[in-house]
Amino acid sequence: MQEAVAAREPTIFEGYDDLVDIRSVKLRDGATRLENALYFLEQIKNPHKFRVGNDIVEICCIGEESLSDVLAKHFSRRV
Repeated sequence: MQEAVAAREPTIFEGYDDLVDIRSVKLRDGATRLENALYFLEQIKNPHKFRVGNDIVEICCIGEESLSDVLAKHFSRRV
């Protein structure tokens, strides 16, 4: 027997509207990778916690390095 799955309403909490929806983030044509990385971080405001539509994404790093350290290494190798 198959059960019907009810549509799930998004859980809204205080600060939900302050999270940036990553789908609204834009990059600049002609900008370098580093410039676009910085522009991305300015727009997303908090790279640890943001939204994709109604879904909340929270990123945690395991180990000694912070997300900032990981992103800095990533972009410094790509420039």
